Parts: sequence; structure tokens; C-alpha cells
Amino acid sequence: MLHRAAEYSMNKLESRRRRDGLIYDKLMITNATDEAIMVIMNTYIEKGDEIILPIPTFAMFKFYAQLAEARIKEILYTSNLTFPAKKVLTTINKKTRLVILCNPNNPTGTPIDRKEIIQIIDKAQKYNALVLLDEAYYQYSGEECLDLIDKFNNLIIIRTFSKAYGLGGLRLGYAVSNPEIIKNMLKAGSPYSVNTVAMYAASVAIDDEDYVKWYVNEVKRAKKILYDTLAKLKIKTYPTSGNFLIGIGTVKQTQQLIDALNEILKK
Repeated sequence: MLHRAAEYSMNKLESRRRRDGLIYDKLMITNATDEAIMVIMNTYIEKGDEIILPIPTFAMFKFYAQLAEARIKEILYTSNLTFPAKKVLTTINKKTRLVILCNPNNPTGTPIDRKEIIQIIDKAQKYNALVLLDEAYYQYSGEECLDLIDKFNNLIIIRTFSKAYGLGGLRLGYAVSNPEIIKNMLKAGSPYSVNTVAMYAASVAIDDEDYVKWYVNEVKRAKKILYDTLAKLKIKTYPTSGNFLIGIGTVKQTQQLIDALNEILKK
């Protein structure tokens, strides 16, 4: 039965690839984006290689970069949490091996302007550096760069089924890049990392795009309610392009927020 489910799931995912304009040799299915990041580091990063990493961001980038003994050049987001595009661009040089971008960013929810992404990819390519673009929240931001895969040979995009698809516990993601990069990544990845149950669940999820769109809209609606609640409590929040808000408040305000959310849940 599981064998038939796996075959069915692969057919569904193959159908999704065609619908997204992807072909088999441009895609690698992974055990969440964690494995994708690990495989990229294992494939392309050696001890002492330079990685540009805007922070704060998803913790696993630094985790695997440190395991690879890379030289990490951290660039802080601005005080109002905007992406430090100019600093990233000026930091790219002949020593750069990898530039990591997260759009929208985790945990700040900060979007990166598409023009800035293209500028970074273009400059990195001139120095033979790769760009890793995490699009875990792209359904919420409405922005994606999948089309750039065919325009640049140094871009790797990673995505997950954990957010808009709601399959976080099943650990399933994928990487998209040019055939040569995917071929190299597959050599470093385990053929047994993705389980059949996750594949089956993902195949069902991608077959119901109407529900996913409805769910994303519901999350955005709930985010607006939360934003209004925070405003009433005078807790400063920053705009995000993800499925969350980020706010700064006192301990007392935090407790007020918890109480307010509990009231909302009762309705």
C-alpha cells in the first residue's frame, strides 16, 4: 500500500513540477529546508570559504555554515528591520563563496525588493559566488523569483511545505536550481531522507490550491486582527510579509497580549 502511495505521490509532485514550469533535473526534494541547506553547504562550502549572511535570520543557515567551518560575514538588518541591500552588495568580493537571502526574512518578516535580489545575484555571479534564496513564506508575500533560475546559473531557491501547506511536522521541502547544481546536490543528499507519508501528504496538499489560497487569506485576516489588538495595547509592531507579526513591548504588555488573545480564542 505504501509503495502505491509513494508512486501516486511522485506522479502528483511531477505534475506540480510541470505546472510550475519545472523539470526533473532542476528540482531536489528534501527533508524540509534544513536538509537542503545542509546539502548545499556539504556540496559547495569548504573550510575557510566566505559566506555573507544578513542577520537576524533563520538559525540553520549559521548552524550548517559553522559545521562547514566557513568564514561567516554577518550583516545586520537596519534598526527598523529593513534589508541592508547596499551593505550586502558592497561586501560581495572575490572571496565570497555564498550569499544567503531569506525573502521574506525569518524571523523579521522583512521583504527584499526584487530589483535588489537581482542586483545581488548578478554581482555574485560575476565573482563566481552562489546565492541561496529561502522562499519559505512566498505564498504570504506574493513575491517569488523562480523565473530567475533560467536567467542566472548561480541561484538556488529553497521552499517548504511547512508554512502555507501546514505540513511542518512531516518535514518536506525542495530546492530549485539549474541542472548542474541539482546534480551535484543529489550526490551529497541521502536517497532515504524523505518518507512516504510526507510525500503522500504533500501530493494531496498541492492538489488543492484553492484551499491553500483560502488558508493564506484567512491567516492574513487573522494577522490584521492581531495587529489591531497590539495597536490598542500600544505595542509597537513592524509590518511583515510572512504569516506573523513582530512586536516590541514590556512584560506587562506581553501579559496583556496573552490575555487578549485568549479572549479572541473564546469567541
